[in-house]
Amino acid sequence: IYYPKHLPDNTVHCVLKDAFGNIWVGTENGLARGKDVSSIRPALQKEVTGHIITLYELKDHRICVGGSKGAFIVDQKHGTVNHIGESMGLKGREVRCFKEDNEGKIWMGTYGGGLYCYHKNKLTNINEIKNSCLDKDVFCIAEDTFGYYYITSNHGLWRLNIKALNEFYYGRLNHLIPFHYNEESGILNAEFN
Repeated sequence: IYYPKHLPDNTVHCVLKDAFGNIWVGTENGLARGKDVSSIRPALQKEVTGHIITLYELKDHRICVGGSKGAFIVDQKHGTVNHIGESMGLKGREVRCFKEDNEGKIWMGTYGGGLYCYHKNKLTNINEIKNSCLDKDVFCIAEDTFGYYYITSNHGLWRLNIKALNEFYYGRLNHLIPFHYNEESGILNAEFN
């Protein structure tokens, strides 16, 4: 797989194989897609722009694409692309990660803009809600089996109770305070880049 025949750029940031066997490749200058090595080609070049950093498949098989121009949700079944960007209030240098929860909310991590929730076509910046103590950098969101999200940043690792996050999002809890792991906690390097 090489540029320019298969890829829009030769710098690759992410790869995803979806439930239907499609291979998605995020590059510095857009997206490529195909069923196998011979069929991968630049894809959705007008709809999905910028450098692509992360790919994520939702339970309904839509593909979330994140990068320098915000987030794009690609619905292969209906042939549509929904752009979530500055016009919806998305801030930060780039979208770095996605995590879908049991209610279908899409949590989005950004570099410099914090944590967002995209739910029922509405975008909410969790960092801008009063009494949110989240970091402005959210590089990765991983869930454990005990009800916590672990969030990486340039300033350490953050453990966030999922139930508390949802209560805070719905306005039933008036503060959101994650547990912070950094050098003082024993991490050798607090920069998760």
